[in-house]
Amino acid sequence: MSVRDNIIARIGAECPSIKSAQGIADLSVLLQRRVPLQGAKLPGAFVLRLRDVAGANRLAGPNAVAQQVTSHYGVVLVVRHAGESSGERTSNDIEDLILELDAGLQGYVPAPDHKPLMLDAQAGSIVGLQKDALFYQRQYSTAYRQRTL
Repeated sequence: MSVRDNIIARIGAECPSIKSAQGIADLSVLLQRRVPLQGAKLPGAFVLRLRDVAGANRLAGPNAVAQQVTSHYGVVLVVRHAGESSGERTSNDIEDLILELDAGLQGYVPAPDHKPLMLDAQAGSIVGLQKDALFYQRQYSTAYRQRTL
């Protein structure tokens, strides 16, 4: 399984308040509703690989190069918007889900050759608000050493 698939499985196992977890290729697909929310089990989590950042190349033997690669993943929480004018209930719901998600993912090792998942420095923000749903993205990173001959 891929790291993304392992993160999805971990959310399913460790975050009981999140009713469904799946992967997406791009955030715009979700926000433009090409992933239907009608009838979807919410609150839900959608996991995507955001970016990779490669460290400096180092010689690792004859004709071999090694470097650390940090992979950043986004977990987009989708909560039905309660439709109340202040958004207070939706805000409380998302806050509880964030705490549960962090407890389930921080420190989790998503693959044998990877470091534990950690919150990114700019950990999360609202990425979309529509008449019936709030979209909040939380960002985590993990790192691994890549060796190329």
